[in-house]
Amino acid sequence: MSERLATKKVVKFAKREYREKHPLSVVVARTKPELIFSKGFLSSLRVQRQHLSRLIMIAEYRDEYHIYSFSKTAELLGAENIVKTEQFQKKVENSTSKIYKLPK
Repeated sequence: MSERLATKKVVKFAKREYREKHPLSVVVARTKPELIFSKGFLSSLRVQRQHLSRLIMIAEYRDEYHIYSFSKTAELLGAENIVKTEQFQKKVENSTSKIYKLPK
């Protein structure tokens, strides 16, 4: 499955989640690779690690976030509930790039 079709499938899942469960917002995001090691002038040598879950969907509720992890072929890897904190929100903003958001 191509990356574009996988993204479409996750966005379709996010729309259904928003329609059925009525969260405050739903965000589909792609995880960025994590920098493990860099060396040299202007970082000529960089070692990065890509996360197993390439796409995530974050459903924001009043007290918590529901985070669904998807592989690069849009297979659901798992879900997790996390308490809402500013620290977690900043971490998500720095480590992901937003693809789709509801409500617009």
